[in-house]
Amino acid sequence: MRWQRRKTMADDAKWWLRALLALNALWVVDLFLLGGAAGALTDPRGSVLALGRLTGLCGALALVLQLVLIARVPWLERRLDMDRLTGWHRWTGTWVLWLVLAHVVLITVGYAEQDRSPVLSEFASLVVETRDLLLAAAGTALLVVVQAQSANLDAVSGATTTSEAYAESLQAAIDAQGR
Repeated sequence: MRWQRRKTMADDAKWWLRALLALNALWVVDLFLLGGAAGALTDPRGSVLALGRLTGLCGALALVLQLVLIARVPWLERRLDMDRLTGWHRWTGTWVLWLVLAHVVLITVGYAEQDRSPVLSEFASLVVETRDLLLAAAGTALLVVVQAQSANLDAVSGATTTSEAYAESLQAAIDAQGR
């Protein structure tokens, strides 16, 4: 009976998380449409910039979701164990990285197209001359480093788990041989 109640509570929490995510996704689309970027999707010259803006908004939403998942919100933690929340947090981290990198590339390429300038010089111009973009570039670099570090930890912990399992099975085989 208790496990059924726990399962129902977990299902409720999942439903609320999905509803909150859907509501915020609608808000992102609303911001995108109100910003006038939707009209640019039909214009070949503006479509890259519009997609860049959309990936930036989606990346920000995924980042907020990632923070909610790892924030140790008591209501969520009681209903969904921390291991599950941490797993979802890790999964969304990959999406955050790809969305942010897509945003950087699409915005840079879009402005380079618009200005008819080389992409690398446009990138340098954006970072150096545009207010707050140097800080954004540092944040993006930090995000890449954290994601790479997380991937290394996954590889190491997976190797450790495999090594421990191998050692245990080897010990079991030695023990079985000695009997």
